[in-house]
Amino acid sequence: MSGYVGKWNCTFHSGSQRLSFTATFAYTLGNNWMREIDSWPGGGDEGMYTYDASTRTWTSVVLDSGRGTTIFQAKETGTSTLVYHSVYPDTTMRLTIDRTSSKEYLVHFKQSKHGTVVQTNDTCARV
Repeated sequence: MSGYVGKWNCTFHSGSQRLSFTATFAYTLGNNWMREIDSWPGGGDEGMYTYDASTRTWTSVVLDSGRGTTIFQAKETGTSTLVYHSVYPDTTMRLTIDRTSSKEYLVHFKQSKHGTVVQTNDTCARV
């Protein structure tokens, strides 16, 4: 996660919808967690990430501006891609984070619930 520390300019894509936002990463809580603050005009979200070496599991807690909370977990693969699956409030979400280089990462989100599929993509570049 140390490669994410700093500020990133991102673009959210969902169908024809586009939104620019800033993602800022910094260590917190005794350097045991990484905080991500996403901000855009009129809103923002926060995420917290940690790694448990004993289980080789990444955990992500997302707090969204709509007062929602989602918890994701991913198994460490030793690659630049992590595939998180939601464990709370349900198991319908998948979040893939793909570190393409030291200056870019991609986020792919997919949720399938009650026959409806929602997919979004973010592209982020280091500032």
